[in-house]
Amino acid sequence: MTFRITPNTMLMRSLQASADRTKTLAQLQQQAATGLRILKPSDDPQAMQATLLAKARQARFDVELNNVRDVRALLDHRVSLLRDANQILARARDVALQAHQADSTAERESLALEVESLLERLFHVANARHGTAFLFGGGESKVPPFAIARGLSPADSREIRYQGLDGRNEVVVSPGRTVPADVSGAEIFQPRSRGDTLILGSTGLAPGTGADNAIGSIRLTVEHVATSFTAGSGVAPGASSPGGDTVIGPPGRHVLRLHDASGDGSSGTISLNGGQAVSFSSADTDLLVEGPEGERVFLDTTAIAPGFSGTIDITADGILSGAEATSPIAIDFSSNQQLHLRDQRVVNLDTTAVRRTGWNHVEFTETAGAFEVLQALRDDLRNTQQWPTADWHQAISRRIGDLERLQEHLPNAIGQQSIQLQHLETLDERIRDLQLQTQQIISEKESADMAQVALRLTNEQTLLQFVYASTRIALDTSLLDFLR
Repeated sequence: MTFRITPNTMLMRSLQASADRTKTLAQLQQQAATGLRILKPSDDPQAMQATLLAKARQARFDVELNNVRDVRALLDHRVSLLRDANQILARARDVALQAHQADSTAERESLALEVESLLERLFHVANARHGTAFLFGGGESKVPPFAIARGLSPADSREIRYQGLDGRNEVVVSPGRTVPADVSGAEIFQPRSRGDTLILGSTGLAPGTGADNAIGSIRLTVEHVATSFTAGSGVAPGASSPGGDTVIGPPGRHVLRLHDASGDGSSGTISLNGGQAVSFSSADTDLLVEGPEGERVFLDTTAIAPGFSGTIDITADGILSGAEATSPIAIDFSSNQQLHLRDQRVVNLDTTAVRRTGWNHVEFTETAGAFEVLQALRDDLRNTQQWPTADWHQAISRRIGDLERLQEHLPNAIGQQSIQLQHLETLDERIRDLQLQTQQIISEKESADMAQVALRLTNEQTLLQFVYASTRIALDTSLLDFLR
C-alpha cells in the first residue's frame, strides 16, 4: 500500500522546522548581543550553579578587598603621623643640644618658644583623625585620646592626660585573618619604663627603700613646723621661729652652744652648729642665729638659766608637701615614708638625713612620656627650677636622654605598623589573584564563545533559508505531481 504525504502534513513539518530554526537563531542572536551563553537556569543547570557559586565568591572577594584597602589607608595615615612625631622629637633633641651653647636668657627663651610649638604639633598629631575616627584611642574612636587636664592649651597646660583605651579592636579583612585597627596612644606617646628615682636639692631628702609608681617629676617642699630645745638651758623658740627657722632634724642633728658670760643669764654668746657666735641678752625675744651652711633659728633668750654654758640639742619638726600631694606628711626621719599623690600614685622617701627646709626636684627617670618631656625641656630652658649653671646643664642633658629614649621607641611602633602594611599588601595581591581566577571561571561557564556563536548563527540562518526553500518546493506541486 502506498502512503501519501498530504500538503497539510508537509506544511506542518515545514512550520515546525522553521520554528525550531527561528528559536535557535533567536537564542544565538541574544548570545551575540549579550555575550552570555547561559541566559536562564534551564540553559545549563550545572553551569548555572557553578556560575552562581563563583559570583558569590567574587562578591566576598570584593568585600575583603575593600576591607584591606580601608585598613591600608588607615595604617598609611598612622605611619605618616608617627613619622611626623619622630621628626618633632628629633627637632626637640636638636633644640636641647643647642641649649648648651645658648648663654643668654633671650636665646633660651627663643628655644623654649620653639619647644612650645613642637608640643602643640605633637598634641595635634596624637589627636589626629582618619575620617571621623581618632587614630590613637586604643579602641575609643569617638573621643580625643589626649586631653588637657589643666590649662587652655598644650603650651600652658601642666598635664596632658590620656583618656583613650588600652585595648585594640581587630578588623576582619578575610576569613581567619584579622588586623589591629587601633593603637593605644599611651603605648606610642607615653612609653613607661623605670629608672632610678632622682632627688635634687639641699634638704637631705633621698629616695626611699620602697618601689615608686609615680611618673614624670614632682616638686616637694620641706617645711618647718616647730622647734624645741633640751630642757635646762632656758632657751626658747623666738617669735619668728615657726615660719622662719630653716633647721629640720631629730634631737642632736642641730646643736646650739651657749655661754653665759654674765653668770646670771642676762648676756653671753650663742652659736648654731659651730657657726659664728652671736651675742644675746635677756631682752632678746626673736634673736636670729645662723649656722655655717646658712641654716638659721630664731631664739628667745629672755629666760636663760643663770650660769649655763654648754651645748643644747635642737629638735626641729617639719612636713613634706607638694602641689601633687594629696596632703602633707609629718617628717619622721625614717628610711621609708610614703607620700600619696593626687593621681593615686605613691613616692617613697628616705627622710633620715633631712636637715633643713627647702624644695626638692624629684624625677622618676625614664617614666616621662613625650608630652611630659617636652614640657620639662621648655621649663628647663626657662630655668623655672632656678638651677645653678652646672645643675642646669645636667637637667638639659637629662632631657636629651629622655628624647633619645622616646626616639628609640617610636621607630619600633612605625616598624610594627609597616609590617602590618606589608602583610596587607601581600593579602591584597592574593585576593586580586583569586578574583582573576574566579572571573575566569565565571567567564568560562557563563560567557559565550563569540566565534562559535557567529559560526552557528551563520549556519542557522543558512538552515532557515534551506527550510524556507524546501517548503516552497514541496508545496509547489501540480495536479499531475499529486496524481503520481
